[in-house]
Amino acid sequence: GGWLAVRKDIVPNSTSKKWKEQLPLITEAERVPNAAEVSWVVTTYKKVRGIYLLPNIYARTSSLDSDGCRVFVGSFDSHGLIVNCFWDNLRRGSIGVASARKF
Repeated sequence: GGWLAVRKDIVPNSTSKKWKEQLPLITEAERVPNAAEVSWVVTTYKKVRGIYLLPNIYARTSSLDSDGCRVFVGSFDSHGLIVNCFWDNLRRGSIGVASARKF
C-alpha cells in the first residue's frame, strides 16, 4: 500500500500540445499516473465528495493501448467516464496531461 495523490485537474497549460511537449510540464516532484489510477481517483472522488472531476476535459495518462496509442480519461459526468486513446504526436485543445505526486 501507499499514498496516491493525483491532481484534481489537468496540468495547467497542457492542452493543445503533443505528448513530448506535455512531459516537460511535469515537475520532478510529479509523475504521470496510469489510466487505472486516474479513473479510480475521479470515480472515488465523486462517490465520496459528490463532485465530478474532469467534467469538460480529458487527461492523458502513462498508459498505452495494445496499438501503442496513449490512453486518456475524462469528460466525467452523469453519463459516465470516458476512457479512450489519442496518438502522442497529435494536439487537441480538450486533452491535457494528468499528474500525481511522487512519494
